[in-house]
Amino acid sequence: MISDKPAAATLTVLAADPRLNDSCKVEALAKYKDVKTVIVPNASHWMQYEFPEMIVEEALRGIEECDNRQ
Repeated sequence: MISDKPAAATLTVLAADPRLNDSCKVEALAKYKDVKTVIVPNASHWMQYEFPEMIVEEALRGIEECDNRQ
């Protein structure tokens, strides 16, 4: 559960492009202040295949942001 995560952690959700696929309701994530939502342009539900570099870039960005907070 989101509430079980450590306070110092930020959860990042990579979402498909809502123009292509409206199955991901990103507005539902807005109520969670510790959730960072990144919409990947032109991505469908198979983002890991279409844009694997985005997953790596966001993971590295998250590590960098965490290091900068400490």
